[in-house]
Amino acid sequence: MHYQDEYPTAIIAMRVGDFYEIFGDAAIDISERLELTLTSRDFGLKERVKMVGFPYHRIDVYREKIRDFAGEGVEISIPGIPGSRFQP
Repeated sequence: MHYQDEYPTAIIAMRVGDFYEIFGDAAIDISERLELTLTSRDFGLKERVKMVGFPYHRIDVYREKIRDFAGEGVEISIPGIPGSRFQP
């Protein structure tokens, strides 16, 4: 989550198992626009964190769908993917 705090205008997808997950307010927006199921987890925090995910093997498809509605000014970054701004 610290990536999102550092870059609040970026949409950041993190690989969690077989899915890429997007967290927080971006997850709410993306779940509505792409008709994906919004879920949440507590992660040991007081409040549950909203999240939305898609299968890792569909990253290219969902990256383009997100880019289509987010526009050119929004950075979509996936840590661990070559060329992404954020690397673990």
